[in-house]
Amino acid sequence: MRGRSQLRESTLKRKQINPVWRGIGCITLVALTVGGYFLAGMLLDLNQRERFLPFSLPPSVGWAIKAIHVPGTPTTFGPYFIPASLLVQLMVTLVVALLLYTLLTILYSALNPVRLGETDAPPVRRKITKKQR
Repeated sequence: MRGRSQLRESTLKRKQINPVWRGIGCITLVALTVGGYFLAGMLLDLNQRERFLPFSLPPSVGWAIKAIHVPGTPTTFGPYFIPASLLVQLMVTLVVALLLYTLLTILYSALNPVRLGETDAPPVRRKITKKQR
């Protein structure tokens, strides 16, 4: 009986993730997003000089938001002007960040392939016949 409990405890300890790695993952996520934002800004600036993307925006285009008065208080917010280049940069940031996350995931899976454990069954190998196609 004692051997089984020790085996169970050792497998539980091995399967738990150290909290430090969760923090490193969070920092990596934030760093890739911030890096994607700056990379998107550089790409859009380079596109203004030498057009290589299928779109370009003049810097004066944007959306104006009217002044908002909060009822019951003397506070007024606005008016605000949101440049279109900021919105485009945020959209390009999303695309660049997704590409960076994909690259990081592929690199991680190539360096750390899935290994079967003691209780895992081997993958099922099936023969494909002409009827199944």
